[in-house]
Amino acid sequence: MKYFTAFDSLLEKISRYGLIACLFIILGLAVLAIVLRWLGSSMMWIEPLLRHLVFLSAFLGGSLATSTNVPFN
Repeated sequence: MKYFTAFDSLLEKISRYGLIACLFIILGLAVLAIVLRWLGSSMMWIEPLLRHLVFLSAFLGGSLATSTNVPFN
């Protein structure tokens, strides 16, 4: 049973740091897309990537919300 709790704790840490990284990447790419539009240029791959990162952050947030080690505030 000790291995399951250690594995669960590891998955929770991966989800937490992955969500934080995903949100910062979303923020940076969204700002980049806005600035590029102002300059009259754009990169076609940014917006689909942002959409997929939003889906990923929703799944990571859902896994953190159902975690047993997260305290209720």
